[in-house]
Amino acid sequence: MARSMLKAKGMPAVFWGKAVSIAAYIVNRSPTKSLEDKTPFEAWHGRKPDVAHLRTFGCIGHVKVTRPNLAKLEDRSKPMVFLGYEAGSKAYQLYDPVERRVHISCDVVFDEAASWAGRVQAAGKGRPAEARASSPSSTRSTKTGKRRPADSRRTTWRTMAANKEGAHPLFRTVDDIIGDTTPPGSVARALDDGELHFSSAEEPPSFAVAEQGESWRRAMLEEMSSIQENQTWELVDPPANCRPIGLEWVYKVKRDERGDVVRHKARLVARGFVQRESIDFEVFAPVARMESVRLVLALAATRG
Repeated sequence: MARSMLKAKGMPAVFWGKAVSIAAYIVNRSPTKSLEDKTPFEAWHGRKPDVAHLRTFGCIGHVKVTRPNLAKLEDRSKPMVFLGYEAGSKAYQLYDPVERRVHISCDVVFDEAASWAGRVQAAGKGRPAEARASSPSSTRSTKTGKRRPADSRRTTWRTMAANKEGAHPLFRTVDDIIGDTTPPGSVARALDDGELHFSSAEEPPSFAVAEQGESWRRAMLEEMSSIQENQTWELVDPPANCRPIGLEWVYKVKRDERGDVVRHKARLVARGFVQRESIDFEVFAPVARMESVRLVLALAATRG
């Protein structure tokens, strides 16, 4: 199913992870004979799934621009590629090929007849892939036998017009060459990451990944500043026969009711799960005996 969805909309193979996720999402909401024509969702949750929000994978969604102080003639929406559904909300995940980021939004108008018409081809092992647009229009003249390659810093995705008839490509690469020519063989930067830098919208799995993002670095600095201001701990030498507990960073993306990212939160916590029962700690219940409670109440009553 995932392969069919990628081919149907001309999506690059690097989106295979999102395609598999959408395929599983659809299968869980489709009837199956093994459950007496019930859906796995209904068997698990005890209610029928709502499929009114389902959209075609790889179609174009026009996302509302929420930037303040828009000029009168500026576009109120931006076309992006639909990739999936945001867990825990009614928002959608859409990929912006210009910014190369995944956006989470509820204010989307979909054009399910339109599709990604770009093509990402591999340019050899150890080299980035070259992104080009397929077009049925006439090819460029090559009288000189040489072609000036696009500067990878200047090449950008443009022209995301809907393509119901298939006459024009949905995505185009525009060679915006300024200054000296680049060496032959230079190609545009590849979309070679399997998840396409989804770290801007998802939580990093480790500190090594988080420190590469500016938002997460700023969140960790805020956490350290808060710890120092509140004097959360005091540095001392560890007692004898005691094993210190390590620390770990926990990352969380805070979203509003519309699913938009409002804050990147980082917390520094102790790795308490490494402690061993009866060795590093003891389990006990600080509960008083009923006889002791009655004695205290009796003394309080007699002595006023």
